[in-house]
Amino acid sequence: MKTTRIAFAILLVGVFSASAQAQEEPLVLYDNFNSSVIDSNKWLGREFETPGTNVLEIVREIDRGSLLISSRSYASTTQNNTGRGLTATSLRISEPENVTTIEAIIQVNDVETVDCDGNTFHTYTRATVMGVFFNAGSTSPAFGDATNDVTAIIGPERGSPTSRSDRTMNISARVYKCLDPQCVYGTVLASQNLGIIRVGQKRKLRLAWDKANSQFIFASTPVGGNWLTSGQSAVISYEGELTDTYPPGFAHKRLEIVQMIPNCTEETAPVAYMDVYFDNVYVNESALP
Repeated sequence: MKTTRIAFAILLVGVFSASAQAQEEPLVLYDNFNSSVIDSNKWLGREFETPGTNVLEIVREIDRGSLLISSRSYASTTQNNTGRGLTATSLRISEPENVTTIEAIIQVNDVETVDCDGNTFHTYTRATVMGVFFNAGSTSPAFGDATNDVTAIIGPERGSPTSRSDRTMNISARVYKCLDPQCVYGTVLASQNLGIIRVGQKRKLRLAWDKANSQFIFASTPVGGNWLTSGQSAVISYEGELTDTYPPGFAHKRLEIVQMIPNCTEETAPVAYMDVYFDNVYVNESALP
């Protein structure tokens, strides 16, 4: 497995050792979505949109033994050509506090991004396995206040315009810090590309918070592949850059589609669309009740 190690501003390329993976806590199945409906004991649903966006289609259901999340969002055509809105639809683990590792299979069934010619912001959509793990503030945060919460995400994303075929997307690993109570705005602390995924292709994704070593570990591999021989990984270290003393103000671990759509005065509104299967969600063993 090819591994990239990042200490925010420092990039080192090396080999991800088997011993590093062996130190991780064993994973256990959390949900394989083989039930007829989403299990309310395991999951909580959530939708979010900023003013000016128009989410016309949202789907979150069990479909053919997988979790299907689908979202189609439009920008408002009554605002000016500056700024952009954000929408999100997600399924959150009901008891996230002890979850430090999440693994899931992901498959993008369809994706579309359409820009606004008069706005410098581009349309963007992503499907992620993500978690909020600690708060990097100088004092313990108020409950529900995400300011200074540190979030890690991994998943396919597509922005517009793109020079590649519409049927391909980057798989990105990213760590960012929330700047406001709802985490609408954030500062990206580090990110790394973990290869390309095509529409219809399945990938197994994993993210882990290694608190003892002040780092996040991300990995992507083909379904049925070996993490060490056929995958890609990234290690993002925050040692000396952030403190992880306090729990997050808004603790959650989730499967999610996020879309950013530029404001536009043109007759045809920009649109972001993504239709995604999630399956075989695993978590660290101690996270289960």
